[in-house]
This record gives sequence, structure tokens and C-alpha cells, in this order.
Amino acid sequence: MARKQGKCHGGYEWKQTYEEITLMVRVPEGVRSKDITSDIRNKAVTLKIKDSVVVEGKLCGSVSVDECSWTIVDGFIELIMEKTTPDYWTGLFEGE
Repeated sequence: MARKQGKCHGGYEWKQTYEEITLMVRVPEGVRSKDITSDIRNKAVTLKIKDSVVVEGKLCGSVSVDECSWTIVDGFIELIMEKTTPDYWTGLFEGE
């Protein structure tokens, strides 16, 4: 599986494979999983920490909502989104 590295944009980083997008956001110290909410739609994502939006935007492609998940790893939220159609995206969000 070939990898293509993403870019760092205002508080988050992302990377992709042919099948998945991984969005990574640094978690402030003391934040627990109950403080994090996500709204993942076919072509949009919103990620909040303690009711404050940290990432929001319209995706460059579509994802399979039921195949998306997030976890906290090494001080980062890792949001893994499966693409509906395997391909490399030109960016994470429209307008990047």
C-alpha cells in the first residue's frame, strides 16, 4: 500500500493511503475521550475538544461514515476515515 504524506495546517496534520485518510490533532494535557466529539459525514468532518471546534471542513472526497473511527494515541487524536472510492486526494479539505 503506497503512502502519500499530508501537510500540517493550523493545528492538525494529515496523511493518506490509497484507501484511508488519517487526521491527527494534538490533544491538550488533561483532555479525556469524553471531552472529544466528532461529526463525520460523507463529505465533511467536525472535531471538537470541550465544545470548541478544532477542525471543521468540507472534505476533498467522500468517506464511508460507518467505517470511520478515532482514538487518542501519543497525545494526538487520530481520526481514521475510509475513502468510499480508493484514490489519492489532492488535499484534505476543499480550498487547501
